[in-house]
Amino acid sequence: SGSNLVTAENATENATENATENAGSGSNLVTVEAPTGVCNDYCPEYADLEDAFAELSQTDQGTDLATQCELARTFVDVMYCLLQGDGSNNATAPTCSIASDQIKVLSQNCKLVGQDLLIPLEVSSYTATRCTLCSPMVAATRRTTYVGLLQCEELCSEDFDCRGFDFDTTRNLCRMWGSCPPEAQEDHYGCQWTTYERPADQIPTRAPTTTPADGGNTQDEVTEDLSENETVHHQVLVADASRFSASCTFAAAWLALSVLL
Repeated sequence: SGSNLVTAENATENATENATENAGSGSNLVTVEAPTGVCNDYCPEYADLEDAFAELSQTDQGTDLATQCELARTFVDVMYCLLQGDGSNNATAPTCSIASDQIKVLSQNCKLVGQDLLIPLEVSSYTATRCTLCSPMVAATRRTTYVGLLQCEELCSEDFDCRGFDFDTTRNLCRMWGSCPPEAQEDHYGCQWTTYERPADQIPTRAPTTTPADGGNTQDEVTEDLSENETVHHQVLVADASRFSASCTFAAAWLALSVLL
C-alpha cells in the first residue's frame, strides 16, 4: 500500500500559491508510492500512518491539504520521529528517507494553513465547517479573544447567547457570535479558518440561575434575612413602646401623688 503523501518536487510550489486560498477545495498535490512498513522499525506506528493515508487517498478529500494535515496530527509521535527523531536522518534510517522527506514538505505546507504537525489535533464537539468564517457585517459577533480551540468552545458554552464561533488556527483567534446565518458564512479567506456551530442539544432553553459568589446570598436567603430583620425590628419597636408606656404610667402616678401632697 502507498502512503499517498505529498512529494517534495511539487507540493511547496502548489501550497505556496494555493494553500491560503483554495486548499480546502483540492490543491492537486502529487502523491507517491512509499515503502510499506519498512520505516516502522525506526518509527513505531508508521505502518498505521501509511494505511491511514492510503484510505484517505480513496476519498474525495484525498488531495486536500487541510485534511492531510489533520490526519497527520493524529499521529504526532510518528510526525516527531520523521521530522526530528530517529526516522529523520536519511543516513541512519535510509528506509524512512522517502517518508521523512514527504512529511518535512507536508509540515511546511501545513504551516501555511495554520497547522503544526507536532501539535496533537484538537477536535471540537461543535459542528465544523472548514475553510469558512462568519462575516462581521452579517453575523452577530459577541466576543473576540485569543485562546486555543477547546478553550474557545468552552467560552461559548458558558455564554447563554453564544450560538457558535469561528476560529483562525494561525493566530488562535476565537470569535464567538450570537448568530451566523448561511449568508454570513464566507469561504474565500483560507482554510486556516473554520466555523463551528453549537449543536442544538447544547443550547440552553432558559437563562441560567445566577450562582452567588462565596459569602453571597441567594434571593431566597436575602428575602429570609429581610424577614428576620423586619421581625427583630418589630420586636424592638414593641419593646421600646412598652418601655415608653411604662415610663408614661410611672410619670403620671408620680405627678398625681405630688398634687395630693
